[in-house]
Amino acid sequence: MLRGNSSGAGIDKFAAFGLTAVDAERMEAPLIGECRASFECRVHDRSLVGKYDFFILEAVKAHAAESPRHPKTIHYAGEGVFLESGKAFSRRSLFRNALP
Repeated sequence: MLRGNSSGAGIDKFAAFGLTAVDAERMEAPLIGECRASFECRVHDRSLVGKYDFFILEAVKAHAAESPRHPKTIHYAGEGVFLESGKAFSRRSLFRNALP
């Protein structure tokens, strides 16, 4: 079964990857300041952990940055490869119920 590339038990991931820890409002685990959106979650069900390493979480608070409006996002594709989102564009006029 595949797992993450590094464990927080062995390194300080915030320091190692140049991230900013931000206090959460409802949970003890910090948020990542550089993230556009974050969810504070609590574990709801652990019954599938032993067989599938799968947790069911309950989101207790959501956070989203107000700017930039169309941020570039980075996506991990696996095997050390990342993708960066491209230019934002609108096709609103092509939708039937387009907003004004």
